[in-house]
Amino acid sequence: MNLSILIMIPFAALTCYLLARRSAYLLTLWMFLILAFPTTRSMIGPIPIYWYDIVAVASLVMLLAEPGLIAAQRSRFLPHWVFIAVVLVTGTILPFARYGVHAELVWNFLHTALAIMGFVVGFALVLSRREGLYVNRLLIGFAAGAAILFIAAIYQRSGPAGSAQILDWYYGDFGTEFIIGEFQAYLRSTRAAAGMQHPNTLGVAMAVTAMVSLIVGVRRRGMSRLLSLIVIGLCLVTLVLSASRQALLGLMIFGTFAGILTASGRARQTALALSLVGALVLVATGGAGMLDRLSGLFADQLDSNVAARIIDGPERLMRTISENPSVLLIGAGHDVTKLARLGTEVGDLDQGFSSNGFLLSLYYYGVFGFILILATWLLTIRRAWMTRGPARPPLIGASLALAFFFFADNHGLLAEELMTLIFLTTGLIYGAGLQRLAAGSSPIGLARPEQSRARAAGRSGSPAGAQEVRSGRPAGGP
Repeated sequence: MNLSILIMIPFAALTCYLLARRSAYLLTLWMFLILAFPTTRSMIGPIPIYWYDIVAVASLVMLLAEPGLIAAQRSRFLPHWVFIAVVLVTGTILPFARYGVHAELVWNFLHTALAIMGFVVGFALVLSRREGLYVNRLLIGFAAGAAILFIAAIYQRSGPAGSAQILDWYYGDFGTEFIIGEFQAYLRSTRAAAGMQHPNTLGVAMAVTAMVSLIVGVRRRGMSRLLSLIVIGLCLVTLVLSASRQALLGLMIFGTFAGILTASGRARQTALALSLVGALVLVATGGAGMLDRLSGLFADQLDSNVAARIIDGPERLMRTISENPSVLLIGAGHDVTKLARLGTEVGDLDQGFSSNGFLLSLYYYGVFGFILILATWLLTIRRAWMTRGPARPPLIGASLALAFFFFADNHGLLAEELMTLIFLTTGLIYGAGLQRLAAGSSPIGLARPEQSRARAAGRSGSPAGAQEVRSGRPAGGP
């Protein structure tokens, strides 16, 4: 949706007001726009300004103003800085030498860097002294955004007419590349995409949102717990309506590892109950499309989508590298296909596109960028395994699911709204290893060192320790 600059100005003013007076609601607005209206933007000349980027900047100003969060990011290896450095050097600066200086390359970098900085939100949900407030506001945004996506998905699945209206609402002003014909409207009426451009992007976004909501909200009490359950329910139904196999498989990876590694029998019973409810939802919401697509994974002949990922894409990439060996060393540049669509002369370097996040990173950033990104994902999984406390099983499951999503498709590098959610979850995983920087109880059930010492002191009969356990703060504190 391309809205007038005259509408964007009051919106920007509202964002500034929230930053000054109700800053935590910036997370609500950011997550709502990411999910429900990711295509909303205003044009300043030829430059699109996405509304969620405006809120992202204000949210980062709020979060990075907390000294504890700044100190934590300075003293540790954190993946968002690695990704930003890779996109900057091999995805933006080196392509200047290949294609010349283009504003589109700079805009791509800034837009992508803001999405990667979603990591800081996940960090804050664990480490900030306002974590309880942040979790609640985040879940409100998730709930409102998931509700809009659920309604859009239902309407889109109602038939070709409804699908065409939804697609026109989100993409009608994007130009000829997004014009939806009758056949495409019919095709998409069998798989919901809403504002996420592709059904797989919608499905994975719902899976990641559900995982985050479960990790940060279900162990809480009161409104946050209720909101998390509402978000999970909406996300599961919308995921089924997207008929995204990779989203369902990733969610199964998350649930399997979280269930296997959970020591609590009650938690396992809950996981079984959720699985049964999920099966009922699959049937009740018209899951035949999903079941048909799942059966295609085991057919004698690969369907076109699977073949494109494991055969066609790698072949294109290898052909491009053989014809242009420099791509292997320094890459073709971040989102070079978009640069070609805008009229920049890139030769045949836009032909190496692959529907696999790791192969796409090799194509965009070269072998060094590929190695850094692969190593970062392996370290993220390792960091999840090193986590302590009740949140360890779901964090391990989430890390493996994210790596699978990155492998199964390319939207982890191309869809900035999904990239924000992925890095938010990654921030949760890394923040879980640094929870000692915050005081009080963790939103995801992590036992912080000061609490563990307090419990030990309480068991030993120390009056100071007992006061610490009862109050949740050190004895003599305010």
